[in-house]
Amino acid sequence: MVRFIDVTKVYENGAEALKGVSFQINDGEFVFLVGPSGSGKSTVTRLMTAEIAPTGGRIMVNGHNLNNIKRSQVPYLRRTLGVVFQDFRLMRNKTAWENLAFVMRVVGSSPHAMRKRIPYVLDLVGLSGREKEFPSQLSGGEQQRLAIARALVNNPEMIIADEPTANVDPSLSVEIMELLAQINDLDTTVLVVTHEKSLVDRLGKRVIAIEDGRILRDEMGGYYHTAPEEETDEDFDRGELGVDEPEDDADEADDFEDGAAAEGVEENGAEDQADEGEADEG
Repeated sequence: MVRFIDVTKVYENGAEALKGVSFQINDGEFVFLVGPSGSGKSTVTRLMTAEIAPTGGRIMVNGHNLNNIKRSQVPYLRRTLGVVFQDFRLMRNKTAWENLAFVMRVVGSSPHAMRKRIPYVLDLVGLSGREKEFPSQLSGGEQQRLAIARALVNNPEMIIADEPTANVDPSLSVEIMELLAQINDLDTTVLVVTHEKSLVDRLGKRVIAIEDGRILRDEMGGYYHTAPEEETDEDFDRGELGVDEPEDDADEADDFEDGAAAEGVEENGAEDQADEGEADEG
């Protein structure tokens, strides 16, 4: 479960990213987080992964109090979360199997557990039989499916998908979103950050809309509805034309992934050491 209570976030440059944000995501829910560029979407997800700390308010994620979480506990928090990035972030020199095996080794999984779990997850995302192929041999849609498999392979309580359809062919966007819905049907909580109105409308799930650091609406079904009288047509256009978060946020997300990987390797040995068991994958 995720709970934000009156959360504020002010960055060092004085930018006020969140202004009293409150919401709760229960276990097993499927939720869209939508909003235009700079609305605060990336700040919300970075707070959830303990990449940054809130300025005010309270945050609970899967039993962890993020207001006073110790650095040594952050890797354990992140093991409850599977993050899907819009640019895939796959290890290009490793096969599909090896990409999944690496993240399982980081958390101490045995070769037996890998042999059991990896085929199941690859089959779930529609990549059965592609175990020995490298990311460069997969299409954009298949690479995103592999990225989803990587996020799912350690059986997290929650999947956070950051613009999961941004870098795939539009014709495949529906398939990716339906795959996330299928994962949600297996009782995994799913949070999808997106600005693709048609996909949000198609699934009819809960939508949390954020703009200028504040929650505008939190309701079931559809991206936008009939506008209240106080909203203008310009307000609607800005919402529907929302684009990706600023590049600064993306760069900082890179730092999160690098840090998470470093923490995992520190716990379980360097990547070269992990690769020694590669023969077990067959």
